[in-house]
Amino acid sequence: MNSHPEIEDELCRHYQLQVVHFQRAMQACETVTRALREQADVHDAVAQLNSQLDEIAVLETATRKLQHRWRRSGQKPGLHLNATIRDVAEVVKRLIDCLDVAETLARRSRDALRPAIAHSNRVEQMRQAYQQTSDG
Repeated sequence: MNSHPEIEDELCRHYQLQVVHFQRAMQACETVTRALREQADVHDAVAQLNSQLDEIAVLETATRKLQHRWRRSGQKPGLHLNATIRDVAEVVKRLIDCLDVAETLARRSRDALRPAIAHSNRVEQMRQAYQQTSDG
């Protein structure tokens, strides 16, 4: 029997809120991934993803304090808490997988741009050198 159901209920609510934010982060990550595949601008999607990850960090801090209280109570997790923890773990795994894909795509984009950037830098250096000699 759980002698501290209010702590466990509150912990479940915290985890459920985290799931909502992880799902939003997942949606933002999917948008980033889609934009990278389409070679479109990712700035807004990355900002949204970072915003959700910041929210998750704030929620995690509050949840950690509650976890500590719950652990001190010596209780074993009930069915609802176990199910909620599984939900969190599942969405975290999906987000990590999505972030891995986005990172891979971003690296490919960066690597594909390196020759063009190097060429642009060389052209700019030559332009500056020419301008200096023509000014002198």
